[in-house]
Amino acid sequence: MVKPAHSSQIFSQDVGYGAIFEAARILNSFREKLAGVGDLTFNPGIIAGGTRVDFQAKSASAQVFGKTNVVAKELSIRGGIRASTQAELQNSKAVMQDIVDKNLPHTSAILEFAEGYPPMAPTVGNYKLLSLYSEVSESLGYGPVVAVNPRNAGAADISFTADHVDMALDGLGLMGSGGHTKDEVADMTSFNKNMHKAAILIYRLGQLNSDSH
Repeated sequence: MVKPAHSSQIFSQDVGYGAIFEAARILNSFREKLAGVGDLTFNPGIIAGGTRVDFQAKSASAQVFGKTNVVAKELSIRGGIRASTQAELQNSKAVMQDIVDKNLPHTSAILEFAEGYPPMAPTVGNYKLLSLYSEVSESLGYGPVVAVNPRNAGAADISFTADHVDMALDGLGLMGSGGHTKDEVADMTSFNKNMHKAAILIYRLGQLNSDSH
């Protein structure tokens, strides 16, 4: 947030750079420092700036007032961040906060992280479970199952418990393509196949547990 002023005064010692230039600095610095780091991704999905910004969280929309000859006073950005491990996530948060703290003259910024899906790290146990699942798939004639690139995977509820169990898998439900676009489609035939595979996997895991006792 900054004090509004006539656009002829922008970059001056008394007025500074305005909210939009400060936001641009922050976003570009995020890109320069963190883009391509591990499996980390971050996306500013919505941005609104001007003299006055009213962001509506429930509808994910914003009402903005501003003029081309007035230095922008306010700006709001909403986005998402994904990481494969807690260490990767915490490191990226620290880097982002350091960037946000180095404000342009006469500007200020606040970085907030909402509670979201935790990272689900790749582990030896998870890969072992995937191997067992793949064996089931092949025995049923559906072919092998391999792990997808984390960038092509969505958030999974099991992420909340993955750190508390020996083995975990996600992505065993409905398959499709074109995620989050107008071309998104669901492959309904994948339901029966994946339920079949999951049922056999659960049975075999139960047998393994019985044999261990």
